[in-house]
Formats: sequence, C-alpha cells, structure tokens
Amino acid sequence: MYQRIERTKLFGNQLRQFWSDLLIQYRGFFVRSFFTVAVVVMSIAVPYLLSNNNQLAIVFLFLPVLLIGFNSITQWSGLGMSVILASALFLGFEIGTGTDSAINAAMLVLVGMVGLWVLRIVGNDAQIKILNIETFVPLSLFVVFTFVSFLAGQITWYTFAEETSIAAQIGGLGVFVLSAFAFWMSANQVDDPFWLKMGLTVLIVAGVIYFFSRIIPGDPGRILGNFIPRGASGSMLFLWSGCMALAQGLLNKKMHMFWRVVCLIVPVLAFYVAFFILRGWVSGYLPLLAAMGIVLWLAFPKAGVFLGIGAVGAGAFQLQSILNTYVFIGDNSYSLGTRLDAWEILGEITSISPLFGLGPANYYNITPLFPIRGYAVQFNSHSQYVDLYAQTGIIGLILFLWFFWRVLKLGWGLNMQISEDNFERAYVVGVLGGTVGTLISAGLGDWVIPFVYNIGFSGFRSSVICWLFMGGLVAIKQFYKAESE
Repeated sequence: MYQRIERTKLFGNQLRQFWSDLLIQYRGFFVRSFFTVAVVVMSIAVPYLLSNNNQLAIVFLFLPVLLIGFNSITQWSGLGMSVILASALFLGFEIGTGTDSAINAAMLVLVGMVGLWVLRIVGNDAQIKILNIETFVPLSLFVVFTFVSFLAGQITWYTFAEETSIAAQIGGLGVFVLSAFAFWMSANQVDDPFWLKMGLTVLIVAGVIYFFSRIIPGDPGRILGNFIPRGASGSMLFLWSGCMALAQGLLNKKMHMFWRVVCLIVPVLAFYVAFFILRGWVSGYLPLLAAMGIVLWLAFPKAGVFLGIGAVGAGAFQLQSILNTYVFIGDNSYSLGTRLDAWEILGEITSISPLFGLGPANYYNITPLFPIRGYAVQFNSHSQYVDLYAQTGIIGLILFLWFFWRVLKLGWGLNMQISEDNFERAYVVGVLGGTVGTLISAGLGDWVIPFVYNIGFSGFRSSVICWLFMGGLVAIKQFYKAESE
C-alpha cells in the first residue's frame, strides 16, 4: 500500500514536471497564439458591440483589454503593429471634434503607442535608435518641414480669403506627423517576423471580409460590410491586401499549400471588386494592377519581362478601347477635366509661396477666389502630389519623393540579399509592389496622407496601412543584420 502511494506521488511529480517543462519550452508559442486569437476575437466582437450601442459591454470588454494590452505591449512591442491595424480596419469608434472630422480609433491607438514608446525611453526600458539612416533622414526632414509650412500658414497670404480654423490646420499637421510615426513604430518596435505575420493576417482578413461584403448580395453582404468601418475600405486596403497576399502565395514556400492558395485568391477578389463591381473607380484597380505586375515580375523575372512586354504591347494596341471602356466611363472624363483645371489653379494659388506652401489645410478656403469653370466654390486637388505642393511647397514634395525613393532602394537591396523563398522575401517583394502602387495611388487622390477637407481623418484608417508595412522593411533589415552578426 505504501509503495503504491509513493509510486502515485512520483508519477504526479513527473507529470507536473513534464507540463512545467512543456510550458517553459513553448512559452513563446502559447503567448503568440493567445494574442493571435485575441486580435481575431476582438476584430469580430467590437463591431457588433459598437453597432448595438452596448456601452456597458464595451466598458467590460475594454477595461481588461487595456490593462492586459498595456502590460503586453511594453513586453512585446511588436504587437503594436497588429493593434493599430485592427483598430484601423475593424474598430468604428470615433471621438467628435466639433468639426466635420472625428478622431478615429486608429489615430487614438497610434498616439497611445507613441506615448508608451516615449515612456519606455524615459524609463530606460527602450533606447532611441536610428535603425536605417537612409529612410530616417528624408522622413524626419519631411516632418520638420511640415511644421515650417504650418508656421508659414499663419501668414495671411490672401486678404479676402476665409480664414482656415486653427483646429483644421492642427488636424492636417497631425495627419502628417502620425503617418511618419506609423512608419517609425513598425520599423523600431517589430523585433520578430512573427509580428509582421500577425499584422499581415489582420490586413488580409479585413480585405477578404470587405471584398465578400461587396460580392455577396442582400443582407449577408451588408452584415459583412458592418465589420469594416467608414474610411477603412480606401485604395490602400485593396492595394496592400492584394499585393501582399499575392507575394506570400507565390514566394513563401514555407507556408502550407492550402494557405498559399488562399493568398492567391485574395488579389483575385480585390481586383474583381475594384475592376468590375466598382468599375470606374480608377483608384481601386489601377494601383493594384501595377503592384501585382511588380510582384509577378520580381517573383518570376524572366517570365515577367515577356509578360510585361506583352501587356504593354496589347495595351498600346488597344489603348483607346481600354480608355473608353474602363477609364473614361461615367463621370470620369469630366472628373479628369476638372482635376486638370484644379491643378492649374492650385499652381497659381501656391505661386505666392512655392517653397514652403500655404500650410496644412489652408488652400481649401482660398480656392473660391479663383473660380473653376466659372464657379466660385471650394475644391481640392484630388492628387497627393498637388496637395503636398499646395500645403508644404516644392521642398515638402521633394522630401516626400526622396523618402519613397529610399524605401524602394531599401526594398530592392533586401530582395537581392534574401535568396531563400520564405516569408521575409515575400514580404519584401509585396512591399516593393505596394510602394509602387502607392505612388500611383497618390496621383489619383490623397490616399497616402489624407487631406482634411477631402478624404479626411477617416481616410487615415486606410492610409496607415502603407506606412506600417513600409516600416516593416526596416525591421526585416535588422533581422538579417542581427543574423549576420
């Protein structure tokens, strides 16, 4: 009897030791799995709670989340990328400002992340590191110069123009600054490829939900659409979910074949919705098409050259037919004409301060002094480049383009450096395609840095995507630098 009891105790001790060793050995896996499930559950639960105005449920939901999130993000800083994306793409919560623009969850979460980052630096839990000088310098100068333009905007350039409120100017400046900090957050805080995978999962899930909401008719489609808040379904969602998924499906040979096939379906859905269901919305399909072409070319260089030549040849041969059928439809022809007129007028307006611009948000109230097609109305440029010139001058525009050139150069170098077909190379190729597509999208609207009086704060839900994923290139650069050392 005594020996039986001893054997039972010994077996119990061995069992406890086994589970203890298992938890220690796979602690990272369990923690990461928990946060992956938590993000997905939050993404599903929060829209329903908000849509039903269940305030008590929201309080009970967010109190533990905030407590756990504060502790988790201080320990796993890379989680911040996924949290920002989830808040941007799924959380419809907004705080009114007394103006037409409301501060959305993505902006609030990003400000909170930056605050935590600063607190960690002050508390010596983190250090200020310039991880990639090539991208840091132009982006930093760009941010500094937006403040210079903000100060220039306090000058009364046109006496008879309606004065732009200081709230609108600060809001416009804030979008510039937050966009840069989104890049720096993912560049500095993501310390493991897992966090990039997690962020990419959030993006693709949001994209798939939205695409099916447009494809599926009736109430089921509308229910799915409720998951994606206003502003999140902009050009960047189509572009980045499509090209990043395509790159993973083509190049990530370490991914299970089932998920690779799923990834290959995502860009098909994105293109179908943008090209056919939203036919006529050039900002939806043209940047995506260009990004997909870049991804295919980098994934299959030899075949890509022939495909590119064939596509250009066919496009040139059928150019007029393509323009008439898919570009100049609906009011697109009229829209293009008015945009060209607007760009010419804005060039004239900004000629009074071509180097520094008129300051964030300021040109909008000046436009009625310069009638467009005989109408003295307020209008915007519908072009990121013209917007940047009007708000920050030629210097700000040059700094913006310099930064994007550095991002492309960084991505190209990493593509040459990473020889293995894994997640990291697929990520780099996807970002290269996405960055090219972003530059095209910028020519079609203020999709990259939303203008306060056009796409507005709600557009930040979509624009933050490109800044976060471009910042991931710097993180990948550090992964491979650490391995080589």
